Amino acid sequence: MVGWNSRLDEIQAAVLSVKIKHIDDWNDLRIDRAAEYSQLLHGCRMVLPCVTPGYRHIFHLYVVEAENRDGLQEFLKKKGIIALTNYPIAIHQQEGFPFGAGDPHPMLPHTEWHVDRVLSLPIYPEITPSEVKYVAAACIEWEKESA
Repeated sequence: MVGWNSRLDEIQAAVLSVKIKHIDDWNDLRIDRAAEYSQLLHGCRMVLPCVTPGYRHIFHLYVVEAENRDGLQEFLKKKGIIALTNYPIAIHQQEGFPFGAGDPHPMLPHTEWHVDRVLSLPIYPEITPSEVKYVAAACIEWEKESA
């Protein structure tokens, strides 16, 4: 199914009407934690997210690229850190992507290469600076061990 139309029920709307008042503060916390990750991971072999000058990135996800993403993910899991592959299948390869009948999926080698390398480190408004340091230290340890 390509998509659907859904609406919030009254309970969801009530909860969100309370939560929306905090969105700017939560976004600021995400930005602060992302800056801490970027500072702690600076110089690593991983590709870190960047912010385009003049724009505000709220870091819904903090996505890094690692040569051996699956190895990093497994290493972090052993340290009690949940890092996710939020989009493990490129959008053009997903079943619901609209192509004409019998048309093959396009080949997008750069997209497919990146999909196999990206990993989202934990980031959310409640993550503490010490938790960010723990995750970053684990990433650095993995890089040293896998070098």
